Amino acid sequence: MRGGAIVVVVMGKTGGREMLSGSDHGLMLVYGHLDAVIESRGAQHLPVSQWFVRAVHAYIAVVTAPGVDGPLYALDMRLRPSGNKEPVAVSIGSLQRYHASEAWAWERMALTGTRVIAGPAALRAKADGAIRDSLTHAGKPAKIRTDAVAMRARLARELPPEGKLDVKLRPGGSMEVKFVAQVL
Repeated sequence: MRGGAIVVVVMGKTGGREMLSGSDHGLMLVYGHLDAVIESRGAQHLPVSQWFVRAVHAYIAVVTAPGVDGPLYALDMRLRPSGNKEPVAVSIGSLQRYHASEAWAWERMALTGTRVIAGPAALRAKADGAIRDSLTHAGKPAKIRTDAVAMRARLARELPPEGKLDVKLRPGGSMEVKFVAQVL
């Protein structure tokens, strides 16, 4: 589509450069387009948002298609705004609006390990700016801390440590360290 582009944003372990063998890639695909472009110009005219959603679905299909040795990559698209409730591609404007008014504390915390890795420079800069704005205007520090404590307590109930040597889930483990770093 002329007049539009997509950037690839990696999140989670991929965004934090903490990949392990078998890790999936948390992705968010963000598109931008010229205001004058309202639909595609192909054989079938589609609204811009629908064109980008189809393009992203095609991208996901190629990257996750099983080959002789399995899929190229395993993707996790749930870290994007609204998770599985919204389309797989989000516009830069939607990303900005969502994080300015609707995002939950955990969604903003997830942005701390986010990197924009591919796409045109101008759109990459806009996406980086939207992420930075969300993190620097995340709300009142006391509310962020309260939300993080509540989330950690919920995780402790739902995912208890598997013994004394569980360095991830035990009290003071790596998950708590990550929560502290994200909140700060």
